[in-house]
Amino acid sequence: MSEELNEQFEGHGHADFDWDELSRRLGEATDNDLEDVDFVRIRKAILTLLEWMIEPVVSKRKRKRPAFVISRRAVALAWVMCPELFSTQNKTSSLSDVARALKLHKAVLSEETSAFSKQFKFRNQFQIGHGWNFKKKPKK
Repeated sequence: MSEELNEQFEGHGHADFDWDELSRRLGEATDNDLEDVDFVRIRKAILTLLEWMIEPVVSKRKRKRPAFVISRRAVALAWVMCPELFSTQNKTSSLSDVARALKLHKAVLSEETSAFSKQFKFRNQFQIGHGWNFKKKPKK
């Protein structure tokens, strides 16, 4: 990046600037900035997500058609983490839109998004304010 800028402004009173150092200080990491412990944490996080997705296959509670459950969980995970992935024509799809595209009732997909959100304590902006399936159970 610094070479581009140096070439663009060469001869115009531009002094060399350490763009790489600025990027480093602003936290824009590159592969060289990541340490082994970072890769271990990334691997652990990805494995935890994958374990949640394939749980219907490995659990003692067998489900009918586990491949369909795993597929719904993959979509639920993606929609909760980044609903923009489901954007069409600059409009982010609601969970109802996604369920309709998959030919599912929205309650079926909502059950999976809710399960993901509860387990990982993560909700997107479309889930806030909704939550018939996200309410805490009353204490007895």
